[in-house]
Amino acid sequence: MRVALKGIVQQGLGLFGYQLQRRPAEGSLEREWQRVIDDRQIVTVLDIGAHVGLFATRLRSLGFDGRIISFEPSARPFRELKAKTGGAWQALQVALGDEDGTADLHVYAEHEEFTSLRLPSDYGREHFGLTRIETLPVPVQRLDEVAARLGVDARRTFVKIDTQGHDDAVITGGAGFLNQAAALQVEVPMFGLYEGAPSGTAMIERVRSMGFDLVGLFPVHEHPRPLVPVEFDGLFARGAAAG
Repeated sequence: MRVALKGIVQQGLGLFGYQLQRRPAEGSLEREWQRVIDDRQIVTVLDIGAHVGLFATRLRSLGFDGRIISFEPSARPFRELKAKTGGAWQALQVALGDEDGTADLHVYAEHEEFTSLRLPSDYGREHFGLTRIETLPVPVQRLDEVAARLGVDARRTFVKIDTQGHDDAVITGGAGFLNQAAALQVEVPMFGLYEGAPSGTAMIERVRSMGFDLVGLFPVHEHPRPLVPVEFDGLFARGAAAG
């Protein structure tokens, strides 16, 4: 009954150009997305490392109706992602990195969400069971070139990067664009799951050196020890943090 009633209310509001939206909890990552999007007048979101599109789906549920471009190189999740897109949401089957070419994408048994262009660290293998089942060649492009080709205005763009230890390479390949971007979300690891990935403090310092202020850190995966996060989503905004 509640579902049916909600649908009726949505239809009625739609007649007047309004939409019923879920209000996230104060202090949550979703609430901070809303604040940053409103404060920085975001019109485009780049969803880099989209997997099956959960991030973009959450933005839509919060009322963001601007342009979303999702990037996902792995074939199976890309098919699921692609089926959800349309209109102002498009998906591209490509990885982003620090140089154009091809690279090996490592797919892990029972942990597809940890698929990465980087090999797992000893910690990742021991504590998260990251054992490769397949290595696939995928195309890699630089964000600077892709954004220029797509005609994206960095000054009103929110870039989310979730590439499983590869965020630093994405930043290198998109430094020109990101130096003007309005907002950025990256992984901030506390325990390195991948070989060669920078530490959390190094990631924060690099992003801050590009002119971003830290809006908040939000725990993602729990460590095998209770209450100890393995990494955070680090949300940043250009200049003074959104208020």
